[in-house]
Amino acid sequence: MNAQGRMAASSRVLLVHMPMADPIMPNLGIEILASRLRAAGMACDTLYGTLLLPPVCSNELMHGMAGYTVFSPAYFDLDVDAFVGEASAVIARTGSGPYDATLKGVADELHSSIAAAELCLERCLEKIPVGAYDLVGFSIIFDTQKVPSLALARALKAREPAMRIVFGGTGCDGEMARALLAQYPEPDIIVRGDAEHTIVATIRALRAGDPSFLPSNVELREADLHVPRTDGKVASLQDRVAPDYENFIAQRLVSPYRERQFTLLFEASRGCWWGDKHHCRFCGIRTVREGYRERETDAVLDEILALHRTYRPDLLYATDAILSYEHMRSLLPKLARHRRASDDDIKLFFEIKSTLGPRDAALMAAANVVAVQPGIESFSTAMLCNADKGRSASARSRR
Repeated sequence: MNAQGRMAASSRVLLVHMPMADPIMPNLGIEILASRLRAAGMACDTLYGTLLLPPVCSNELMHGMAGYTVFSPAYFDLDVDAFVGEASAVIARTGSGPYDATLKGVADELHSSIAAAELCLERCLEKIPVGAYDLVGFSIIFDTQKVPSLALARALKAREPAMRIVFGGTGCDGEMARALLAQYPEPDIIVRGDAEHTIVATIRALRAGDPSFLPSNVELREADLHVPRTDGKVASLQDRVAPDYENFIAQRLVSPYRERQFTLLFEASRGCWWGDKHHCRFCGIRTVREGYRERETDAVLDEILALHRTYRPDLLYATDAILSYEHMRSLLPKLARHRRASDDDIKLFFEIKSTLGPRDAALMAAANVVAVQPGIESFSTAMLCNADKGRSASARSRR
């Protein structure tokens, strides 16, 4: 081990949000966890690898399932030219890259994006000084963040073998947690599900070296499977701490994305109230299994106003899987009244149920909900019935 590897790490936690995720928005999860840790007296920083990736990737590559491939040569030690030849042919054939791109166009973008990925990893390592952190956690929301996170984790482990690596997020939940531990040596543990009420206990147990104090939502490697552990809890939203986006804003201002419009996230509810009643067969939302929870209207309103007042984002994006009828009746009218009484131009996004009608649309417009994502998976009645969507293609279902 070299001198750098022998350097004692300080008791600080770093939470990382890697590509491929949209650089114009932060990660709500790591900012909430960071606030929890700081409230418990633990030093914690957040790092946005998304802002350290040069802006050379097309939207299709950035947001598509092929996006992770640009970090594959760095993690798997692949010959770049041979990899690009094979990968570009698959991407061009399957249409998972730019829709109008030729095979050469896809290959050229892969070459430039792979170089950008290598530079992103170098910049991340520069931002993580040797000995600064004893534990680094990676938030994996999307599958396309797995290989980029593994690539940085591998580089950190090579530099500081004693560093503990934690993975968490919907992209490694359920059975995926066990599979990731089985296939990849970098993560030491994986946290499944809500982590707000278990993250402090998890880090204390890791630092103490006593797995018996790890919460039950922590997945260990094979040798540790039978260690009795403390119970985890489904997170209540009533004592939710407000996210602090100062790190994201500061990192964005020195990034190549500083001139782009940016979005901030807030959470009014978790889970799906419709799923509590009638779970759609195709649904992959993990939190549906843990029950629907929503925050008090005034708490959500106060957070929206505070985020707008503090940061002036171009859009406030609700992470809710579905806008609740309670918030439709109470939150949106209050936002509409605030809009009429002030000069605030607070633009909002919500995911909604596809059964909402013209009056609901008018209410959302009055509250300045400028974009929605309705749960419309098909215009086929047979398909909707097959998926237990609770509506048909020909007529709006009643509430």
